[in-house]
Amino acid sequence: MDAINKETNENGTNEGFNKTNSLEEFYATSGIILTGATGFVGKGLLEKHIRMCPRIAAIFILLRPETNKTIEQRFTKLIDDPVRKCYSCFFQYLSLSGAKSKHPSVLSKVYPVKGDVILPDLNLSRYDKNLLLEEVNIVFHVAATVRFSELLHVAVNVNTKGTGRVIELWNELRHPISFVHVSTAYSNANLHEIEEKVYT
Repeated sequence: MDAINKETNENGTNEGFNKTNSLEEFYATSGIILTGATGFVGKGLLEKHIRMCPRIAAIFILLRPETNKTIEQRFTKLIDDPVRKCYSCFFQYLSLSGAKSKHPSVLSKVYPVKGDVILPDLNLSRYDKNLLLEEVNIVFHVAATVRFSELLHVAVNVNTKGTGRVIELWNELRHPISFVHVSTAYSNANLHEIEEKVYT
């Protein structure tokens, strides 16, 4: 999730800037949907896109309502909350408010969408589903339960069936570019080292 950019390049060359520039160009005019935006990784992804991709067309965030909280209330809390990163027990707070002040126009392209990965068809309204199918090119599926004490049927419904439901949406997109899935701690637990490759 860390980006190389001109500001953090310590050797004074523009090598990092070129990588950042290509990243920004890749997302320019693209629409993305992000599940799990209220979680640790999801907040980081959202902040990164707001901060580094000002020409992005739209960022749709799949949110489910909670008891006494609408998706609009959850969205407001998400945008105002800090993102916490931990490097060897050193906590650095990087606020979404900082990303908002740097590229305020991008924040106006972030839209909450009512949905839930544990329900059929992600519990999307017909209008929202049609909007996503037309406008989304890139899917980031980060929603998951990472509780080791979770009941098995709950974990399977969220982590396995939920992923299947998001893939079903991806398969219907009008203009797909990429699907990115961040798996949980339970994946490939029998292996000592996990490589970046497709596993059976």
